[in-house]
Amino acid sequence: MEFFAATPYIARIILSLFCILVFQRLLGRLDAAMALGAAVIGLWTGHSPLGVAETAWARLVSAD
Repeated sequence: MEFFAATPYIARIILSLFCILVFQRLLGRLDAAMALGAAVIGLWTGHSPLGVAETAWARLVSAD
């Protein structure tokens, strides 16, 4: 588990973008792939699943 915590942020971002490409290829839907990619990077940076869901909901309903 230390490997994931010690991974540089740029590598995390690149790997999450790679995950988005893989999910898009598997699912055929870019919106679902983006959501899964965001969840991957959120979990990988140490957020809890509930924290990722709360952040996603807050961004979806915000006026920005």
